[in-house]
Amino acid sequence: MDALDLSGSADVAGTALSSGVALAFAACMPERIRKLAVSSPAFGGASGIEAMLRARADQVEQKGMRGQADTSLDRFFLPKHRLDASAFQDYRARWISNDPSSYASHTCMLAGMDERANLAKIACPTLVLGGEDDALLTPSAMQEVAEAITGAEYQKLASGHFLPVNTPDLWAETVLPFLDR
Repeated sequence: MDALDLSGSADVAGTALSSGVALAFAACMPERIRKLAVSSPAFGGASGIEAMLRARADQVEQKGMRGQADTSLDRFFLPKHRLDASAFQDYRARWISNDPSSYASHTCMLAGMDERANLAKIACPTLVLGGEDDALLTPSAMQEVAEAITGAEYQKLASGHFLPVNTPDLWAETVLPFLDR
């Protein structure tokens, strides 16, 4: 925001890891956030997935992105949400084109990150979304995130892990009215 000379506060939205970063930003720089909308926020801690994340990072380092593509996409972009075959193929192509070292590094960073203690510091209006089909960051875990943020709203949507990718219209129909209030 400073580099773009954006003063004041902003509405911030994210999904998965970017939601975790948004939560950390809102806790550390509360004056810069007007409203916060996060879906399936990944922010590390004792979530029980640290070993899986480290194993995924190791596999990507050894075999590249293609070696992990189907396993990850089957978990995060369920076939029932692949209503537009072309859009899914585009997303898969972008996912495979990630730099393996960068992907492995941010996956290891996530495994070691723990923002849970900072959730209580978030003071802005916050919307936390969970996907009912998200097996990694379950709806109950996302509800716990919302409960740790004073006054946060929680909604469970008929979606998967990457809500704006899996169900973009549903995500927009939920997040935009919250931001417009």
